[in-house]
Amino acid sequence: MGEKKPVKKPVLLLLLIAVGLGLCYAQGRSISPEEHIKAGVSFYSEGKFAETSARMRLAGPVPEALYWLSLAELSMGNFNEAIAALDMLEQVDQSSRWSREVPYHRGRCLFYLHQYEAALLAFISYSYFLEPEDPRMAASYFWAGECFYALGYMDNAANSFSMIIEKYPYSAKYEGASYRLSLINQKKIETELLTIIKWSHEESLKSLVEYREREKLYEQAIAAYRQRIDELLAKTGTQENETPAPLDNDNQTTIQELRTTTEELNAILNTMLNDGEP
Repeated sequence: MGEKKPVKKPVLLLLLIAVGLGLCYAQGRSISPEEHIKAGVSFYSEGKFAETSARMRLAGPVPEALYWLSLAELSMGNFNEAIAALDMLEQVDQSSRWSREVPYHRGRCLFYLHQYEAALLAFISYSYFLEPEDPRMAASYFWAGECFYALGYMDNAANSFSMIIEKYPYSAKYEGASYRLSLINQKKIETELLTIIKWSHEESLKSLVEYREREKLYEQAIAAYRQRIDELLAKTGTQENETPAPLDNDNQTTIQELRTTTEELNAILNTMLNDGEP
């Protein structure tokens, strides 16, 4: 192989001049909004949201740039900044495909700011302009369901998630809706069980109170009957458990009263046994 010939100085000089002219041209040429937007979208696809935001701000108040700016800020958790970009987008344009997505993304920002009622209104407004077969309806139903869920309206949330399962089985929100619906059903079962347990406990306490009240009345009745028996025994001149002396006719009524009282006392005792513990 032969040796490489050295580059002649005139050729090298021309190359340096060409590079220099190119740099001067590049530095002197302003970058168009479209180029900023293209670079920003590329950054967004790579998950570089800060770079996306910077590029879109350089592009100026252009609808597409404001749209991507709002998404970048939303992705970074800067929800108020995202809402500000969406508001500006509505001001500069109200008819492009970018502005039509404003209610949806505003609703997402409001949801993350825990302003669930305002977010719900935004999602309802967004779905109002969509056709029923539009796949974006599934996303609208999903976030509306999330708002209902956060507000504690479980039936409304279940209806929203059920719409996705029934009408949009191929939606990206299908799995999330199924999960939420299972949580709602589980919560309903737990609520019903807690209600049954509470009712059962209250009934047990009620039965116990009623039993204690009956027991107290029985004790009072027994005490009264025992006192009456003692009085009748004393009247006949016989102590309890002793063999009674022969009775005259005047004591027949007393003996009958004693028997009646004893039978009534036995009836009370049998009633207590039949009632049992609560």
